[in-house]
Amino acid sequence: CMEKQYYIDSFPYEVELTARLCHENAKRLLESFTKELSIDEFSVLDTLIARPGLSQADLARLILKGKAHTGRFLMSLEEKGLIERHVEERGGKLIKVSCVTSYGKDFYEKIVENFRPAVEEFEKVISEEEIRSVLNNLKKLRNAIEKVSQIVFE
Repeated sequence: CMEKQYYIDSFPYEVELTARLCHENAKRLLESFTKELSIDEFSVLDTLIARPGLSQADLARLILKGKAHTGRFLMSLEEKGLIERHVEERGGKLIKVSCVTSYGKDFYEKIVENFRPAVEEFEKVISEEEIRSVLNNLKKLRNAIEKVSQIVFE
C-alpha cells in the first residue's frame, strides 16, 4: 500500500518555506540599517548594478515581477536619485533603459558592506561550496519549472 503524500512534506513546499524565510531575513536585515529602501527596491538596484542598461520589460522578467510593479520600483528609485532612466535605440526601436547613478552605487556599496557580517555569520553554518551547489540546483529547478509552466508575471 502506498504511503499518503502530503503537500507539506513536498519539495515545492520546502522551497517555498525556505524562500519566505530568506526573504524575511533579508528584509529585516536591510531595515536594520536603512529605512530608505524596500527589499524589492534593493533587489532592483542590485540587478541594475549587475546588469546595467536593462529595459523595464527585461528587468521584470529577471526579477519575476509584473511590469507595473517593476515600473513602481523604478520610479521610486529614480525619485530617490539612485537610478536614471533614458531612452536608447535598440534594433530600430526606442526603449527606456535604467542605469544606476554614482550616488546609487555609493548607497548600494554601503548596504552591501552592512550585509557582510551577516553573510560571514551564515557561512559559519553552511560552507560557500554548499551554498554554490544549492544555488546551481535552484537555478536548474527554476529553469525546469519555467520550461514546463509557461508562467508569466503580469
